[in-house]
Amino acid sequence: MRRSPSPNGKPIARLVSVPPEQKPDVKKVIQEMLAYRDRQNRTLGGISARELIEEGRRY
Repeated sequence: MRRSPSPNGKPIARLVSVPPEQKPDVKKVIQEMLAYRDRQNRTLGGISARELIEEGRRY
């Protein structure tokens, strides 16, 4: 812990160390993303991702 004084000598902030981050479970995150995709039930209407990429390059 450390204090940063202001010009008048009174502390203005308390600096504390950040707790270590927990590493996310990558497999669980991917499963959640795929489940979200399936719930949304959205399609590209027969257009491939490659066609979308090429279309975007025209501009």
